[in-house]
Amino acid sequence: MSLIPPSMAVEAHHLPLFPSQLIANRDLTANTVDNQTGFNPLYSTVIATTTAAAAAAADEYSLPRKRLRDLSFTPSLTGNDISFLFQQHQLELDWLIAKHVDEVVTELGERRRLFMKQMVAVVEEKVARWLKSKEEEMEKMKKLNMALEENVKSLCLENQIWRELAQSNEATANALRRNIKHLLVRGKMNEESNEVVEDAESCCEGESTRESMRGLQLCKSCHGNESSVLLLPCRHLCICVDCCLGVDVCPVCNCKRIGSINVNLS
Repeated sequence: MSLIPPSMAVEAHHLPLFPSQLIANRDLTANTVDNQTGFNPLYSTVIATTTAAAAAAADEYSLPRKRLRDLSFTPSLTGNDISFLFQQHQLELDWLIAKHVDEVVTELGERRRLFMKQMVAVVEEKVARWLKSKEEEMEKMKKLNMALEENVKSLCLENQIWRELAQSNEATANALRRNIKHLLVRGKMNEESNEVVEDAESCCEGESTRESMRGLQLCKSCHGNESSVLLLPCRHLCICVDCCLGVDVCPVCNCKRIGSINVNLS
């Protein structure tokens, strides 16, 4: 905002006073000068000096009455000049104050814009750091989630394998139970049918037969206890409970052991 000094705007309308006008109006300005001297002592000396010259030149100029009437208002310009100068001084002060206020407002506006710019930069930096930390945290969570998903998949696969193995073992155990039950029934029937023959045989022959059958049922590892553990997957009933923990291969067929089932023959 630019302001024009009031002195430049007002000086164009300022009317200068000439001594000829003051001389022609000597008689009409006497009373006015007396009233103005108390008001403005600076102009009293000028007016007193011009009154003597005006008295000498009054006889030389014979102006019309209408012109005298028009010039009767000229002395009032002296008082107007005083008020004009005062107003001009007041306007200049107002202009200086307004200019200073405008400069202060402009400077405050610049400082405020600079402060707001700095505040926005600080806030943007903090928000950027917060967003970056959150993004890093999200990346960590994604990686952890992927690792957990892989673990869950591996556990599900392992669970499926163990379930299939358990079902296979259960089916094998059921088949073995049926076979053992069938063998026990057949053995009992054979014993009943051979009772007559055994009574007819001699005691020596009977004892040797029992010993041979008992040898078939002994543990193939320690040869001392009765076989009561069925090995998988070969299904050989060939070891006892005491040797079960120390045997990894079937003593009959040398097949690798993957499981075992305890069989109660009593």
